[in-house]
Amino acid sequence: MLFRIVIFFQLLLLSVSCTAQYESPIVGPVLTKAYGVTSHVTRKGDGWNYETRRRELKMMSTLKTSWCRSNLDAYNVVSQNGVMNSPIFDEVYLNLQENGIEFLPILSDYYNGQFAWQGDWYEKYVRYLVGKYGKKSMHWEVMNEIDHPNSKHNMKNGCSDYVKSLKLSHDIIKNNNPTAQILCSSLCDLTYSFLDSLSMLGAYKYFDIVNIHSYSDPEMLITHIANLKDHMNKYGWTKPMWLTECGMSSVSKPESETNKLFFTDLLPAAIKRLGNTPQNTIVSVLSDSEIGYSAMPEDEVNEWLKPVYKEVQYVSFSELSKKTVASCPIVIVSENSEFPMSHFEEILSYVKRGGTIVLSGGTPLYYDLQYTSDGNMTKKQVNDAYYSKLHMSALFWWLDKAKKLGVPKVPHFVKNNFSNYKWNFNDTYSSRFMGSDQLKGKDSLITLIEAGDNKYKGCVAGIYKLNSDLKGNVIFQTREGASNYFKEELEQARRLPRIFIMSFANGVDKVFWYNFRSAEISNNDRESHFGLVHKNLTPKKSYYAYETITKMLPDGSTYPKLYVEGDVYAASWIDSQKRPVWAVWRRKGKKMEKISLDKNSECYDLFGKKINVSSKFDISENVVYFVGQKKNPILKE
Repeated sequence: MLFRIVIFFQLLLLSVSCTAQYESPIVGPVLTKAYGVTSHVTRKGDGWNYETRRRELKMMSTLKTSWCRSNLDAYNVVSQNGVMNSPIFDEVYLNLQENGIEFLPILSDYYNGQFAWQGDWYEKYVRYLVGKYGKKSMHWEVMNEIDHPNSKHNMKNGCSDYVKSLKLSHDIIKNNNPTAQILCSSLCDLTYSFLDSLSMLGAYKYFDIVNIHSYSDPEMLITHIANLKDHMNKYGWTKPMWLTECGMSSVSKPESETNKLFFTDLLPAAIKRLGNTPQNTIVSVLSDSEIGYSAMPEDEVNEWLKPVYKEVQYVSFSELSKKTVASCPIVIVSENSEFPMSHFEEILSYVKRGGTIVLSGGTPLYYDLQYTSDGNMTKKQVNDAYYSKLHMSALFWWLDKAKKLGVPKVPHFVKNNFSNYKWNFNDTYSSRFMGSDQLKGKDSLITLIEAGDNKYKGCVAGIYKLNSDLKGNVIFQTREGASNYFKEELEQARRLPRIFIMSFANGVDKVFWYNFRSAEISNNDRESHFGLVHKNLTPKKSYYAYETITKMLPDGSTYPKLYVEGDVYAASWIDSQKRPVWAVWRRKGKKMEKISLDKNSECYDLFGKKINVSSKFDISENVVYFVGQKKNPILKE
């Protein structure tokens, strides 16, 4: 199985800064066989793709996909009596050839209780495959995600074992065909710590292409790829780069794992407790394109806020400073534990004037998002350093004061007298307790949700109703671990072209989407919902987004040139018909932008539908293509 790994801390620590203009380097002449997918066409059985391979490969060909990647599993080759045969692989190679699709085979790292570096099975297995398919496969990937913890922890001698197997594979493949290209094991830990060890052992002498996986936000690829280039420079080697797995699961998250009921049930109850009704309330969402910060995803705003409140608007930090409280009475500031504290004073000033802020999840204001001079965003833990300024206080279970009071790490009791909203507490979906130690004047703490155990009960959601030097309110909940809500299939489609454009613009030669067909074993199985098509091969939205990007940025196009300013991304290239093309999108949310179109340019949406664009247009997470457009279509205000 091809493992997924989500690099949570990278999503938090490594991000593209939007405080300064970014331009990608100039790379390559033109894209050549640049598009691929992973599909388990060499594996039989439920959840795999051998039985559907013919139909799948035909659909891949229609999509202008040049590559299919799958495993040459040792269990399909090596038998107990030592006789080697591979009829499954014979069929797959034939079907690939019929559809004009290149194959990227993955060599096994494990068979019959032994890793590749244990026993003699691996050498026999590789010699057999290379001898039989060496003229058909010009590229070979030497094992999948060998740096995955499930693999790494079983390697007795760490990287040295893998390097021995890599060198053995290299020698066998190159002796058979010196022009064959070898990919190192796909790397899923994008800190590249494992690659550091490989480089110190000289492993780069035994592969031709460095091979990574990424399932993070598309825009994170700038940082990932820059780090990989820095790594190669550090050790004095350079190789072409391939991204052989990327994507997103479209499995629907249960409503109970999201904050939906906070916004549709508890927040309205809090507004009523403050003397108003949601039907008469304007709710603003903090979203600042200058630094790329947004308090909520657009789907949540559209699905949860707009049906409930009188009006929903976006507000930047500079706009917030100018707004009257009457025109902007409630502002959603964050949905997790992070906030750019360089803008804390704008929030504090707003609360002093009587405004109400909403801290809608996680440990409030616990991490400071900082923008560094080298173009990155870092996350610094500041604990409760800013709480006293808002007259808030906390009882974190790990502190001595909380321990003396018996504050539980994971509550099991919960009581809500104001609405129907609750969540189940466990190690992931836990909470933090807030207190009244810092209240001043006539301030008060209104508990909306109480939680705890038989020793301690305290506030995990509530209102700081301020009536001192601060005249506003803080509505909060401290729920940990809630998931963002997306229209999952649409979000998958939104990310796809951005991943391809970002990768090509930063020097990646080939990009493989993971994967082609969703196994859809169950509605809750994340792993089986990554595909471009459903289990029955009907297309998902991402299928049409893939079809569109291969038309707009086909093989033969120049590598895109990427421009970033704020959270707006624009990429330009010359397509295979010598037409100038621009793609434009925003990393988060949407905002109206001035548009200037060349006389003969045409505009297409994420799915290739021709659309009409006026002098102003909403730029959002959905890529928009401008064909025949010579200059950047976005004009500054």
